Amino acid sequence: MKKIKLLSLLVFVAFGVALTGCDFSNPTYVDGGNADIQTDVITLKANSWLVNADYQYQWYQELALTSNSLSLTDDGVIIAYYLNEYGGWEALPATSVFWDDKGVVYSTEFWYSFDSRNVYFDYRNTNPTNATAPTNDISVKLVIIDKYYYNKIKNDGFMSNDYNDLISKVTSDGGKINSVNSALK
Repeated sequence: MKKIKLLSLLVFVAFGVALTGCDFSNPTYVDGGNADIQTDVITLKANSWLVNADYQYQWYQELALTSNSLSLTDDGVIIAYYLNEYGGWEALPATSVFWDDKGVVYSTEFWYSFDSRNVYFDYRNTNPTNATAPTNDISVKLVIIDKYYYNKIKNDGFMSNDYNDLISKVTSDGGKINSVNSALK
């Protein structure tokens, strides 16, 4: 009987340890900030851009956070990267400057904002002869991070806008990375 109780206890403890390793209920703290992050890759569909009636040459998309995402409270920050034409994750906001054959200079601008329920993406194309919303889908990688940890690494001199540098910093501080399937809908 003692063997059965001991075996049951070991199975229960092993199960508990396995579950603890899969979630964020036991966060990794570094100098007062939670170093654990959550990442998600979403696609902004080319046919989903809506015209912003208040601003000429501007379009937007609004996506709601779902229960799959970490709880984004006042203590959370979202960092967004988009997959650029060279296959790299470029930090938002991003501005590109162009000129046409007549020397007219124009730009495209892509930025985001968020609150506890939504992430908002805005795109502006100031081409005076052919201003359009993006004609291709855009992959966006979101990183949800504790604002105290984010401020700590910025204050420590971490200034990179490179996604891979951020992931390296988090893992070197002992943080966990949790990838989810579509925290946005």
